[in-house]
Amino acid sequence: MRLVRTRYCIGLVLGLAVFLPQGSKALTPPTEVPATEVPAAKLALDRFLAERAENLAREEGVLVDPVYSRMKFMVPYLSPLTGLRFEISLAPPASDMPADPYELAKYGRLTLEYNNLALIDGSKFGFAIQALHVAHHLLLYSAGMTSDINNDGMFLVTAGLATYQTGNSREEPFVTAPFARMKFQSSERAIFVYSELQATMNARAYISGTAGLGLRLTPLMTLIGGYQHTEFIMPTEQRIRMVNGFQGTAQWGM
Repeated sequence: MRLVRTRYCIGLVLGLAVFLPQGSKALTPPTEVPATEVPAAKLALDRFLAERAENLAREEGVLVDPVYSRMKFMVPYLSPLTGLRFEISLAPPASDMPADPYELAKYGRLTLEYNNLALIDGSKFGFAIQALHVAHHLLLYSAGMTSDINNDGMFLVTAGLATYQTGNSREEPFVTAPFARMKFQSSERAIFVYSELQATMNARAYISGTAGLGLRLTPLMTLIGGYQHTEFIMPTEQRIRMVNGFQGTAQWGM
Protein backbone atom coordinates (compact mmCIF):
# COMPACT_ATOMS: atom_id res chain seq x y z
CA MET A 1 0.00 0.00 0.00
CA ARG A 2 2.83 2.35 0.86
CA LEU A 3 4.54 1.53 -2.47
CA VAL A 4 1.40 2.41 -4.40
CA ARG A 5 1.15 5.79 -2.68
CA THR A 6 4.80 6.55 -3.44
CA ARG A 7 4.39 5.73 -7.14
CA TYR A 8 1.22 7.86 -7.26
CA CYS A 9 3.01 10.90 -5.78
CA ILE A 10 5.96 10.54 -8.15
CA GLY A 11 3.60 10.35 -11.14
CA LEU A 12 1.69 13.42 -9.96
CA VAL A 13 4.89 15.46 -9.57
CA LEU A 14 6.17 14.43 -13.00
CA GLY A 15 2.79 15.25 -14.59
CA LEU A 16 2.78 18.73 -13.09
CA ALA A 17 6.36 19.28 -14.19
CA VAL A 18 5.53 18.30 -17.76
CA PHE A 19 2.10 19.94 -18.29
CA LEU A 20 2.33 23.05 -16.11
CA PRO A 21 4.49 25.16 -18.52
CA GLN A 22 2.11 24.41 -21.37
CA GLY A 23 -0.91 25.24 -19.22
CA SER A 24 0.61 28.54 -18.10
CA LYS A 25 1.23 29.49 -21.70
CA ALA A 26 -2.37 28.63 -22.61
CA LEU A 27 -3.71 30.83 -19.80
CA THR A 28 -1.62 33.86 -20.92
CA PRO A 29 -3.92 36.48 -22.58
CA PRO A 30 -3.19 37.05 -26.28
CA THR A 31 -1.23 40.16 -27.17
CA GLU A 32 -2.84 42.84 -29.37
CA VAL A 33 -1.70 43.08 -32.97
CA PRO A 34 -0.21 46.49 -33.75
CA ALA A 35 -2.22 48.58 -36.21
CA THR A 36 0.77 48.64 -38.55
CA GLU A 37 0.55 44.85 -38.90
CA VAL A 38 -3.11 44.90 -39.97
CA PRO A 39 -3.29 44.09 -43.68
CA ALA A 40 -3.99 47.07 -45.95
CA ALA A 41 -6.75 45.13 -47.68
CA LYS A 42 -8.66 44.76 -44.40
CA LEU A 43 -8.35 48.49 -43.68
CA ALA A 44 -9.63 49.32 -47.15
CA LEU A 45 -12.56 46.92 -46.71
CA ASP A 46 -13.48 48.45 -43.34
CA ARG A 47 -13.36 51.95 -44.83
CA PHE A 48 -15.55 50.92 -47.77
CA LEU A 49 -18.12 49.30 -45.48
CA ALA A 50 -18.20 52.36 -43.21
CA GLU A 51 -18.76 54.73 -46.16
CA ARG A 52 -21.45 52.44 -47.57
CA ALA A 53 -23.25 52.33 -44.23
CA GLU A 54 -23.12 56.14 -43.97
CA ASN A 55 -24.53 56.56 -47.49
CA LEU A 56 -27.36 54.14 -46.77
CA ALA A 57 -28.18 56.00 -43.55
CA ARG A 58 -28.35 59.31 -45.46
CA GLU A 59 -30.59 57.77 -48.15
CA GLU A 60 -32.99 56.38 -45.56
CA GLY A 61 -33.06 59.69 -43.68
CA VAL A 62 -31.60 58.21 -40.49
CA LEU A 63 -28.48 60.40 -40.69
CA VAL A 64 -29.15 64.10 -41.35
CA ASP A 65 -26.51 66.83 -41.50
CA PRO A 66 -27.09 69.74 -39.10
CA VAL A 67 -28.20 73.09 -40.52
CA TYR A 68 -25.67 75.78 -39.61
CA SER A 69 -26.69 79.39 -39.10
CA ARG A 70 -25.65 82.44 -37.14
CA MET A 71 -28.32 81.96 -34.45
CA LYS A 72 -29.15 78.28 -34.07
CA PHE A 73 -31.40 78.80 -31.07
CA MET A 74 -33.63 81.24 -33.00
CA VAL A 75 -33.77 79.50 -36.40
CA PRO A 76 -37.16 77.79 -35.76
CA TYR A 77 -38.71 81.19 -34.95
CA LEU A 78 -36.88 83.69 -37.19
CA SER A 79 -35.74 81.66 -40.20
CA PRO A 80 -38.18 83.44 -42.59
CA LEU A 81 -36.63 86.78 -41.51
CA THR A 82 -33.01 85.77 -42.05
CA GLY A 83 -31.50 88.33 -44.41
CA LEU A 84 -33.86 91.18 -43.41
CA ARG A 85 -31.98 94.37 -42.42
CA PHE A 86 -33.05 97.89 -41.54
CA GLU A 87 -30.54 100.75 -41.40
CA ILE A 88 -30.67 104.30 -40.10
CA SER A 89 -27.68 106.48 -40.98
CA LEU A 90 -26.71 110.03 -40.05
CA ALA A 91 -24.14 111.78 -42.26
CA PRO A 92 -23.83 115.50 -41.46
CA PRO A 93 -21.17 117.51 -43.33
CA ALA A 94 -17.90 117.87 -41.45
CA SER A 95 -17.23 121.47 -42.58
CA ASP A 96 -20.57 122.92 -41.49
CA MET A 97 -22.01 120.45 -39.00
CA PRO A 98 -25.38 121.63 -37.68
CA ALA A 99 -25.91 121.85 -33.92
CA ASP A 100 -29.69 121.71 -34.00
CA PRO A 101 -30.98 118.10 -33.64
CA TYR A 102 -33.62 118.64 -36.32
CA GLU A 103 -31.08 119.95 -38.83
CA LEU A 104 -28.70 117.15 -37.87
CA ALA A 105 -31.33 114.47 -38.53
CA LYS A 106 -32.06 115.83 -42.02
CA TYR A 107 -28.83 114.44 -43.47
CA GLY A 108 -28.69 110.68 -43.64
CA ARG A 109 -30.31 107.58 -45.04
CA LEU A 110 -33.02 105.00 -44.42
CA THR A 111 -32.49 101.56 -45.97
CA LEU A 112 -34.51 98.35 -45.97
CA GLU A 113 -32.98 95.14 -47.37
CA TYR A 114 -34.20 91.58 -47.71
CA ASN A 115 -31.52 89.34 -49.17
CA ASN A 116 -33.19 85.90 -49.04
CA LEU A 117 -36.12 86.42 -51.36
CA ALA A 118 -35.02 83.71 -53.84
CA LEU A 119 -32.27 81.14 -54.34
CA ILE A 120 -31.18 80.88 -57.99
CA ASP A 121 -28.32 78.57 -59.02
CA GLY A 122 -27.09 78.51 -55.43
CA SER A 123 -27.01 82.32 -55.09
CA LYS A 124 -29.27 84.40 -52.83
CA PHE A 125 -31.23 87.29 -54.34
CA GLY A 126 -33.44 89.90 -52.73
CA PHE A 127 -34.38 93.57 -52.90
CA ALA A 128 -33.35 96.86 -51.29
CA ILE A 129 -34.96 100.30 -51.06
CA GLN A 130 -33.48 103.48 -49.62
CA ALA A 131 -34.08 107.21 -49.15
CA LEU A 132 -30.98 109.42 -49.00
CA HIS A 133 -30.39 113.12 -48.27
CA VAL A 134 -26.97 114.77 -48.63
CA ALA A 135 -26.30 118.32 -47.52
CA HIS A 136 -26.49 121.18 -50.09
CA HIS A 137 -28.26 119.39 -51.87
CA LEU A 138 -29.04 115.83 -53.00
CA LEU A 139 -32.29 113.96 -52.44
CA LEU A 140 -32.34 110.38 -53.71
CA TYR A 141 -34.77 107.46 -53.72
CA SER A 142 -33.62 104.09 -55.04
CA ALA A 143 -34.83 100.52 -55.35
CA GLY A 144 -33.25 97.42 -56.85
CA MET A 145 -32.37 93.76 -56.66
CA THR A 146 -29.63 92.55 -54.32
CA SER A 147 -27.22 89.65 -54.68
CA ASP A 148 -25.36 88.03 -51.78
CA ILE A 149 -22.06 87.18 -53.48
CA ASN A 150 -20.81 84.57 -51.00
CA ASN A 151 -24.17 83.71 -49.41
CA ASP A 152 -22.88 84.86 -46.02
CA GLY A 153 -24.04 88.49 -45.88
CA MET A 154 -20.49 89.85 -46.11
CA PHE A 155 -20.54 91.23 -49.67
CA LEU A 156 -23.81 92.58 -51.09
CA VAL A 157 -24.38 94.12 -54.51
CA THR A 158 -27.54 96.07 -55.40
CA ALA A 159 -28.52 97.11 -58.91
CA GLY A 160 -31.64 99.06 -59.81
CA LEU A 161 -33.00 102.52 -60.52
CA ALA A 162 -32.71 105.79 -58.61
CA THR A 163 -34.81 108.93 -58.80
CA TYR A 164 -32.98 111.94 -57.42
CA GLN A 165 -32.64 115.71 -57.43
CA THR A 166 -29.43 117.74 -57.23
CA GLY A 167 -28.93 121.46 -56.76
CA ASN A 168 -29.92 124.14 -54.28
CA SER A 169 -33.10 125.12 -56.11
CA ARG A 170 -36.33 123.27 -55.45
CA GLU A 171 -37.24 123.84 -59.07
CA GLU A 172 -34.56 121.41 -60.23
CA PRO A 173 -36.19 118.38 -61.88
CA PHE A 174 -35.89 114.82 -60.61
CA VAL A 175 -33.99 112.50 -62.92
CA THR A 176 -34.14 108.69 -63.13
CA ALA A 177 -30.94 106.75 -63.75
CA PRO A 178 -29.41 103.30 -63.25
CA PHE A 179 -28.14 102.83 -59.73
CA ALA A 180 -25.59 100.46 -58.12
CA ARG A 181 -24.48 99.92 -54.53
CA MET A 182 -21.82 97.63 -53.04
CA LYS A 183 -21.39 96.83 -49.34
CA PHE A 184 -18.55 94.87 -47.80
CA GLN A 185 -17.66 93.81 -44.26
CA SER A 186 -14.55 91.83 -43.42
CA SER A 187 -15.91 89.17 -41.03
CA GLU A 188 -18.62 88.18 -38.57
CA ARG A 189 -16.46 89.08 -35.57
CA ALA A 190 -17.46 91.64 -32.96
CA ILE A 191 -15.28 94.31 -34.62
CA PHE A 192 -14.93 94.36 -38.40
CA VAL A 193 -13.90 96.61 -41.29
CA TYR A 194 -16.74 98.11 -43.31
CA SER A 195 -16.80 99.82 -46.71
CA GLU A 196 -19.51 100.95 -49.08
CA LEU A 197 -19.76 102.46 -52.59
CA GLN A 198 -22.82 103.64 -54.49
CA ALA A 199 -23.27 105.61 -57.70
CA THR A 200 -25.65 106.53 -60.52
CA MET A 201 -25.03 106.68 -64.26
CA ASN A 202 -26.40 109.94 -65.64
CA ALA A 203 -25.33 113.39 -66.82
CA ARG A 204 -26.12 114.47 -63.26
CA ALA A 205 -23.95 111.74 -61.82
CA TYR A 206 -23.73 110.93 -58.13
CA ILE A 207 -21.07 108.87 -56.35
CA SER A 208 -20.45 108.23 -52.67
CA GLY A 209 -18.01 106.08 -50.70
CA THR A 210 -17.69 105.19 -47.01
CA ALA A 211 -14.95 103.43 -45.04
CA GLY A 212 -14.96 102.67 -41.34
CA LEU A 213 -15.38 100.12 -38.56
CA GLY A 214 -18.35 98.13 -37.31
CA LEU A 215 -19.21 96.94 -33.82
CA ARG A 216 -21.60 94.01 -33.44
CA LEU A 217 -23.41 94.56 -30.14
CA THR A 218 -25.77 91.58 -30.44
CA PRO A 219 -26.57 89.11 -33.22
CA LEU A 220 -29.42 91.44 -34.21
CA MET A 221 -27.86 94.90 -33.78
CA THR A 222 -24.73 96.45 -35.27
CA LEU A 223 -23.25 99.94 -35.09
CA ILE A 224 -21.06 101.26 -37.93
CA GLY A 225 -19.03 104.46 -38.00
CA GLY A 226 -16.85 105.85 -40.73
CA TYR A 227 -15.80 108.68 -43.01
CA GLN A 228 -17.92 109.46 -46.06
CA HIS A 229 -17.05 111.29 -49.28
CA THR A 230 -19.80 112.30 -51.73
CA GLU A 231 -19.70 114.00 -55.14
CA PHE A 232 -22.58 115.10 -57.37
CA ILE A 233 -23.16 117.59 -60.17
CA MET A 234 -24.88 120.90 -59.44
CA PRO A 235 -26.71 121.69 -62.73
CA THR A 236 -27.55 125.35 -62.09
CA GLU A 237 -24.16 126.24 -60.65
CA GLN A 238 -22.48 124.02 -63.29
CA ARG A 239 -19.95 122.58 -60.91
CA ILE A 240 -19.26 119.42 -58.94
CA ARG A 241 -20.26 119.53 -55.31
CA MET A 242 -18.05 117.56 -52.89
CA VAL A 243 -19.25 116.83 -49.35
CA ASN A 244 -17.10 115.19 -46.69
CA GLY A 245 -18.52 114.04 -43.39
CA PHE A 246 -18.80 111.40 -40.73
CA GLN A 247 -21.42 108.68 -41.06
CA GLY A 248 -22.96 106.75 -38.19
CA THR A 249 -25.21 103.78 -38.91
CA ALA A 250 -27.43 101.67 -36.67
CA GLN A 251 -28.34 98.35 -38.29
CA TRP A 252 -30.95 95.82 -37.16
CA GLY A 253 -31.37 92.43 -38.75
CA MET A 254 -29.93 88.98 -39.28
